[in-house]
Amino acid sequence: MMVMLYTATRIGLPLLNPYLNSSANFSTGVNYAVSGATAQTASSLNSRLLIPLTTLSLDVQIGWHLTLKSTTTPPPNPSNNTSHDNSLYVIEIGGNDYIVALTSFLYSPSYVATNFIPLVIAKIRNATEVLYANGARNLLYIGVTPLGCSPSLLSTFLLGAKDSNGCLTDINTLSYNHGLSLLNLVNQLRLNYTDATFSFLDYYAAYTQVIGNSSSYGFSNTLQACCGAGPLFPYRYNPLLFCNALSTTTLDTLCANPNTFINWDGIHFTHKFNSVIFNLTVNAGSYLNPPNAFSTCMPSM
Repeated sequence: MMVMLYTATRIGLPLLNPYLNSSANFSTGVNYAVSGATAQTASSLNSRLLIPLTTLSLDVQIGWHLTLKSTTTPPPNPSNNTSHDNSLYVIEIGGNDYIVALTSFLYSPSYVATNFIPLVIAKIRNATEVLYANGARNLLYIGVTPLGCSPSLLSTFLLGAKDSNGCLTDINTLSYNHGLSLLNLVNQLRLNYTDATFSFLDYYAAYTQVIGNSSSYGFSNTLQACCGAGPLFPYRYNPLLFCNALSTTTLDTLCANPNTFINWDGIHFTHKFNSVIFNLTVNAGSYLNPPNAFSTCMPSM
C-alpha cells in the first residue's frame, strides 16, 4: 500500500485518508487498509483453527467502499475525474492469510500454497466482481513480497532452508506462487471485462531484484529489522520487543541509519526501500504489467 501512497504524492494528490476517520475528506481518494487484514473472513480462518489479528477482512473493506459510494454525492459532470468510475482501485492482500497460517505451526508452506492460495484468489476475484458491478473500471493488483525474507518469519523458522539471499526457500516459493495465481486472475479478468483496465505489480520480482543487488541500491542490511529488539535477538526481531517510541540508538534497539536497511520493524519496510520499489515499478514501469500502466497520469519532472 505504501507504493500507492507514493503514487498519490507523485501525481500531486494528498496522502489518502483512512476510511475510519469519519471526519476526513475523501474527495481525492480513500484508504481502506487495516493492519493485519486478510482476504478470507475471520470465520473462515477460525474454521481452520486460525485467529487473524483483525476481523476486518477484504469483505468488510469492500462493504466500506459501497457504503461510502452510496453516501457520496456524484459529480455534476459524469466524466469528472473525481468520479468513482474514473478512480484507481488498488487491491493488495493475501500475505496476512499466509502468515497467520504459517505461524500457527498447524500448516506447512506447501499445504498453505496448495490450499490457501486458491481461497485468497477467489476472494480477490469476488471483490473485483463487486467493484466492477459498482462502476470500477481501473484496477491494480499488487502481489505479496517474498515473505521468507521477513525478519519476523526468519526469526520464527530459524532452522528453515535458506536461498542465496538468506531467505526461507519454501515460504518464498509460496509467495511466488501467489503472484503467479494473481497474474493468472488478472489475465482472466482482462478477457472477461474488456471495458476495464487491469494492471499487475509484481512486488515479488521487484523485491528480489533489490535484495539480490542490494549494494547497488544502497542497502547493507537486507534481513534484519532496523527498529525493535536489537542485536541480541535473531534478525534484531522479537514480537515482545517490537519497535516503539522508546526504541533508541543508545541501546541499539534503533539502527543508526535506516536508509541502509530494507526492513524497518521486522514486518514493514523502510522509507528508503519503499521509495526504491516505487521508482522501479510505478515510475520506471519495470515489474509492472503492462509497463505503461501509469504513463498517462505521471507528470513530467
